This record gives sequence, structure tokens and C-alpha cells, in this order.
Amino acid sequence: MRFTLASLAALATSVAAQSSGNLTASLLSSISDRDDVGVFKGLLSQLPTLIDDVLSDAKNGSKNLTGNGQVTLLIPNDVAIGSFLAEYPDTEDLQAALMPVMSYHVMAAPLKGTNFTQPNGLTIPTFLDGEDESGTSYNLRAPAPAIQEQYGQGATGQVLFAKLEGLDSVKLRTRQGDGSGQSSQSGLRSGMGQVAMMDIVDGEWDGGVYQIVNAVLEPPAPCSNTIRSLKDSLSALDTALNKTDLWATLNTTPNVTCLAPNTDAFQSAGNPQDDLPVDDLTQALLDHTLHSPTYTNYLVDGMKIATASNKTVRVTLNDTGIWFNDAKVVEENILTNNGLVHVLDRVMTFTDDDSDDGSDDGSDDSGSGDSSEDDDSDDSDDDDENVAGVLKLNGVLVGAAALVAFALL
Repeated sequence: MRFTLASLAALATSVAAQSSGNLTASLLSSISDRDDVGVFKGLLSQLPTLIDDVLSDAKNGSKNLTGNGQVTLLIPNDVAIGSFLAEYPDTEDLQAALMPVMSYHVMAAPLKGTNFTQPNGLTIPTFLDGEDESGTSYNLRAPAPAIQEQYGQGATGQVLFAKLEGLDSVKLRTRQGDGSGQSSQSGLRSGMGQVAMMDIVDGEWDGGVYQIVNAVLEPPAPCSNTIRSLKDSLSALDTALNKTDLWATLNTTPNVTCLAPNTDAFQSAGNPQDDLPVDDLTQALLDHTLHSPTYTNYLVDGMKIATASNKTVRVTLNDTGIWFNDAKVVEENILTNNGLVHVLDRVMTFTDDDSDDGSDDGSDDSGSGDSSEDDDSDDSDDDDENVAGVLKLNGVLVGAAALVAFALL
């Protein structure tokens, strides 16, 4: 059997006659009057337990969320889901693909328009976990304490990042909802550098809230796939990582932020990807690798973050943007399966004060999952200023031996 747009649209007119799970029935009733999701309605009539299956953990209470099992479902509009269906002419292939895809369209809280107004954006856990058909994990991130505090201990899935303005250097227009059917819009960052638009309609159903998106969201992939998909801006970084053989390590290390100078930045620095000796280039790349997924809405002005090379990067937040040392973020929160990428406008420089002796305690201010406490830490007032915001891998800043191991893996 093959799903077609015509057949699914026809099915949408007879949804009431279909057998469906309780949540699916509620959703179909809630969206019955919408003319922009007819294909999705038809799809649910063909797969009547899809939504109940995706939300089974939330329904039975095994997923401990602050919203008491209520979620936000992101429904792709007709154009978006039509393009997706064209990639899966075989029903069995489509059904296999739909579970992880729909899991990534479920936010682990019932979020309405007012929740998306934070100027620094919002990092939102989804229900996506597990592996794809090749065995690649969708989520190599450890549970993030700051995110779990906000969304609940069950909020362990891969994330999305939402922001009203500024994602991918796109100015997003915002319309104020006035009860007349108009809606606000938010940018939504998913995997592989994708930026979708979310129409904030605040629809309600028994499962929580639904919003409409103009794309089927791409799950985050390993760093190598992600950076190579952005070859127009990150080709020099790809060359550097190939030269140093760091790809395997970067792809498999949990909880990583790659501070990625763009190709113009590499050129301004004298094209080190071509001319720098391998050992020096490896050191420079480790200088730009952080042991924590530093989503921008968790950054604080003045915080310090440990690098894989045992240095410290300082964060500056001001009217001009987000800065790591002297490099400005020009594209933020590009999600990978093990963390994220921030694209920088220059190669960072460090001062002697940026070297870390490995003795400082760390705190978790960035939504990271690597906030284990150090039993030997000193909580004296004299150290408070120096240690505030320093992040560590499993509670211990990377030392020389770990650095060598990281570089040689």
C-alpha cells in the first residue's frame, strides 16, 4: 500500500468513522476545522494509534514531567508533510520512520505563545531517544540538570531550540494574536542546521497543546554530518578536523559544544587548517571544544567554561550579541546528537589568565548534563568569584593525561 496526498486528504473527510486511540481521537476532533493539516489528519486515520504510541510513557506516568504528562505536539502543515511522504512510498518504511520523527515533534511540556517570548530563546526537550536504522544514537547527551529542573526528571530526550527572532540570521516576523485566528511565529532550530517556522496557534487537546510547523523536523545527527551540511560556512573547519583525525572523538563524546570559526575566520587567521602543524592544529581545535552543551538561553554574562584543552573561555553577553572570549557568535545553537555548534566570526584568542589549573569547582549554568559535584571542592567565599560558572566533565576539569587521550582517540 502507498500513501498519497490525495488518498490521505480524502481520508481526512471521514476521520470520524475510523478506529483510533483516545488521544488520537481527541487530537482529530481538535484539528477537525483546520484546513492546513488535512494530510496529517488523513495520516492519523491510517495509523490511528500513532499518537498514543508516541505518548505511551507520558500517559502511564512513567515519564516524570512537570506538565503531568501534558505535552506540545508540533503538527507539520500540508506542504511539509507532503514533501516528507514523498520520500517514503512504501508503507512499512513510512511507519518505521514515523515513530522517531513524531517523537521529535513532541515537546515535553504544554507550551503556549507566552512561553516562547524569552528574548534569549528556549531549549525544549522532546521525546526523541534511541537509535536510527544504522545504529547511530539520536541523543548522546546526558540528562541536563538545568533542563530537568525546568521540565521534570523525565525530560531526557533530544532538544529543540525556539526563538522569536534571530535564528540563522533570519528576521522572523511576529503577528500579535488577537483572537481572530492570527498567530505569532517563532523560529525553531532542529537538527542538521534546519530552521523551521512555528505558527503559535495554542490549540488544545487531551494531550496538552498543539502548534503548527512548516517543516518535518530533522533529528540531530553526529557533528561530522552536521558541520558538513553547513559546508558554505564551515568547510575550513571540516578540513581541520579531517587533518587532525578528531572526527571520531568529536562524534562520539557526549555533551560537547563545538565553537566553530567560520571559513572567513579561518582565512583571517592565515588558513591554519592548511599550514599549521597537526599537533598545533589539534591544540587549537581542543581550545574550541567545550565539555558542556551550552545552549544560549542558559548562558550568563561573565561565566567561565572549561575547554577540552584545560583552558577557560569567558562568556560575554551584551547589546552586540554573544561572545566567547573575543569571538562573536554569528549562528547559534546548531544542534547535534551529542550537543551543539556555535558558529564564530573569528578564531578565539586566549590570555595567560585563561589557563586553568584544574583545581576550581564547577557549576551547571548552561543546561549541561555534566554537573557532578567535586568532593574535593572548596566552597569558601574567597573562591566564589573565580569558580562561578566554570563547567567540568563529570566534575573534574580535563587534565593533561585526559587531553592527550582526547587528542589521540
